[in-house]
Amino acid sequence: MDSAVRTHIGDRHDVVLDGPNGLYLTFIRRPEFSHPLWAVPTPSIIPLAYPSFEAAYSGYIAAKHPFVISQDALAPAFLAKHPAYKIIARAAGPTLIGPESFLILH
Repeated sequence: MDSAVRTHIGDRHDVVLDGPNGLYLTFIRRPEFSHPLWAVPTPSIIPLAYPSFEAAYSGYIAAKHPFVISQDALAPAFLAKHPAYKIIARAAGPTLIGPESFLILH
């Protein structure tokens, strides 16, 4: 994952997560958009803890067109909502529970 981030994103800070793996933002120094998954352990809590998160997230996506790190399974829904995005890289994720692949979208 580190190699994919370095190759396709480099030193840019305009990176967001689409999914529950907030720790992937540790590959990005000082991300521009602070994702609540840094502090909230489960995605289902976000609407309760951050009621305006979806509006802030969508607004940031529309205004900045950041890079997006997504789980493979979540990417189709994101791409349907944001058709200007394309998959630019696929990377292996952690294998503690089972192999996962992650995508970098831009």
